[in-house]
Amino acid sequence: MITAILNISIQLVCLIVAWRYLFHESERHWVLFKWYLIVVVFTETVGFYLGLTTEKSNQWWYNLYLPVEGTFISYFIFRLLRPYGARPILWYSWMGLFLTTYMWEHYTVGLGGHSYYSILLFNVSFIAAFVYYVALLFRAPPEPTPLYRHAPAVWMGSTAFFYCGTFIVGLTADLLLDNELKVGDYTLYAIIMVIIILINYGLWIHSIMCRYAKTN
Repeated sequence: MITAILNISIQLVCLIVAWRYLFHESERHWVLFKWYLIVVVFTETVGFYLGLTTEKSNQWWYNLYLPVEGTFISYFIFRLLRPYGARPILWYSWMGLFLTTYMWEHYTVGLGGHSYYSILLFNVSFIAAFVYYVALLFRAPPEPTPLYRHAPAVWMGSTAFFYCGTFIVGLTADLLLDNELKVGDYTLYAIIMVIIILINYGLWIHSIMCRYAKTN
């Protein structure tokens, strides 16, 4: 319960910061970021409630959220790559691949099954996009501000860290859970996931503040 509360708390803080400091934002992907965070907090809160009040798995609820996550994250990444020559067909192609994978997966395993291939596609493609983005940054003229204060770079790095971290944890999930590795009353798996989420949203908050500092 504590881990879920920590997750929702940092997501709520990020949501509040986004609406406070991106309120007058004009770039479409940053504007959508505020609304996406509302969906995130709502999804996690309902998922937490379902987990507490029902004995059945709430996996189906998070599976419904996957298309929102895939659409927004991929669109944000596309917008960051667009100044370097990325064309809309790149995003449309990725969305076509993702939606095909998502629908096929849930047709075969059901909405309540684990979205293994959809999540794998997230992890691999978003990490690859980060590597490509870094390569483009090195080839482009130097940024006028340090990268740790450059909002797009911070946001992209945070997102890549999250999907890389969850990918590695996913590969070792059976080892962590089957052996019931714990630190105190909490499983090592849950602790690692909380740390990854806290770092991700903490860096997203930092990216928001960097974006605000640049546009105001």
